[in-house]
Amino acid sequence: MNVFIRQIIHEMIREGELPAQPQHYTTIPNRDVGDFSFVITQEDLSPETQIKASDKVIVQMRLWLEKFTDTPASWFGLEYSEVFVERVPLVLGRQRPVMQYHLKKREED
Repeated sequence: MNVFIRQIIHEMIREGELPAQPQHYTTIPNRDVGDFSFVITQEDLSPETQIKASDKVIVQMRLWLEKFTDTPASWFGLEYSEVFVERVPLVLGRQRPVMQYHLKKREED
């Protein structure tokens, strides 16, 4: 993945779609593309989820199984890259209605 993105960036620089990104402090001479950081999202079942109990168990089992498989970083070949894992809530089913508040502007004296 890292090599693929680097090739895309090189092509975009060559075609003038992106400006060159010369690196001032690097061990690789004539390097015109910097390093990449990748963000991978990891889902956590939200307490706001409103689905049938049997469906909820299935989703919870899938999320539990993810703990025992390879990491998404290894799936995409990012073992040696800078990878951040961002946990996001997984909300399924009907959502509770959001309460609306009517705000009044205070008149200043």
